[in-house]
Amino acid sequence: MKQDLSYSQAWKPMTGSFSARELGDSTIELDIGVLAEVGASFEFAIYSETEQRFKDMEGWSEEAYYFMPLSISHDTTTKLTIARGIAWGIPLSAPVRIDFPGLGYSLHGEWPITVVGSQRSAASRNPIDPVKLMMEELSIASRRRFASSENRGSDNIPAISVDERSFGVTAVTPSIIADNSPPSTVPLSVFFRSKRLFVITMALAAATAIMVWQIVLARQNAEELSRQVSTAIDGLQAERSAHLATQSVLAATKRELASKLTNQRQLNAERERDQALSEATLARSDLQREREAHAATKERLGAPLEQLETERGNSNSNQASPTQPKANVATDRAGLSECDSLAANPNDLRRVANGVPFPELRANALAAIEACDRAIAANPYELRFQYQKARALHAANDGRATAILQELMRVEYPAAFDNAAQLLVNQNRFREADNLYRRGVALGDPDSMIGLADLIRAGKIAPRTFGEDFALYERAASLGHKGAQNEVEKRKGADQVLQFGLGVAKEILSR
Repeated sequence: MKQDLSYSQAWKPMTGSFSARELGDSTIELDIGVLAEVGASFEFAIYSETEQRFKDMEGWSEEAYYFMPLSISHDTTTKLTIARGIAWGIPLSAPVRIDFPGLGYSLHGEWPITVVGSQRSAASRNPIDPVKLMMEELSIASRRRFASSENRGSDNIPAISVDERSFGVTAVTPSIIADNSPPSTVPLSVFFRSKRLFVITMALAAATAIMVWQIVLARQNAEELSRQVSTAIDGLQAERSAHLATQSVLAATKRELASKLTNQRQLNAERERDQALSEATLARSDLQREREAHAATKERLGAPLEQLETERGNSNSNQASPTQPKANVATDRAGLSECDSLAANPNDLRRVANGVPFPELRANALAAIEACDRAIAANPYELRFQYQKARALHAANDGRATAILQELMRVEYPAAFDNAAQLLVNQNRFREADNLYRRGVALGDPDSMIGLADLIRAGKIAPRTFGEDFALYERAASLGHKGAQNEVEKRKGADQVLQFGLGVAKEILSR
């Protein structure tokens, strides 16, 4: 378990070193070398001088990890029983420090493991070679059991009395045995002439058994590994099949959605086209009716108008003023129609009056529509009156404006493109509005230039060139557009302030 204890304190090294040995397959006995108090805390951390990190249950960590012993015994020294897994990953003969916060000191030493048991009594820091151990044990046993009487004086092995007859081998040969003769006894030394032969034979047998056992174990491990690999391959195959099935379903769903989206777009386009055609048809019908009404009015008023013209010609025949044009219906003394006074666009290149701003037109929209109807009735082929009526209808939010503007754009009346684009902007149809604005710009309409520049600055459409918005403002300003002229003046003033600031900064830096 990890604790938030600092290792900045100086640990008191303990004289001597710890020792550790295996008690079994799952436990280790750790001898700390002193007889500690019974009530002391025996939490401990293992620090590897080689790794320069602390041991934990998964490997090595930068932070201290404290272990708890399984049991504690107090004899001549204090011994801790710990889990065998704590030692996993600690190399043999590795310099190790064991810290005991409860005792206030550290133990320094290497990490030896003493293997205990009747057949493994030697302490070793290296892996045990079972063949070598077996040969050593058999060699010791053979020297003790089969030392001959003539060599007993020269060997440094305690002499052991051996009765060869007790170790004899009874050999029975049918061809030489008499009826009542006892079987002959052959001494054991006949079968084993030399103790070396016996040791080598036993060692080879042990080595063969160990090799067979290792081969069987390796085969079992290989079979287990093969089963695991096969299971993993089957799992991967199943996951791949599921992934492919999912991809197929997603692809089919994507195709279906794309098809539905395409159909919906086509349906919307067809609806818009049908609506535009319907509005255009209605506008044509209205224009046709107005033309018929105008023709009837003209036919009905033809004679009075001719008489009036004759009278005006006679009254002005002696004056040097230029000849007056035919009078229009609903005109003032300055020769401008009431439609021009109420609905003209101040930025229309074809206007004949000063024009009315759009907010003011919105307040008098109905009167402007009636005045323009009278002007159209008198001059049905004058496009200026048609545009000013559409502008008044636009101000009144009357849907009839769309059809009239379509007809005017067909004959490329410049100012009509700005109003038609504004109707599209109100519907968030920015791409179509972009196209109409650019057509109006190509015809030199200042309002179309300002509308396009405003859309670019608002981020609704992308500019085609760098600084296109300001270039449009400058062009509209050159055509007399008041709003564009104000914007250009602001821009120039900001540039002058910026240039002044840069000059001051340069002067300060040069000092």
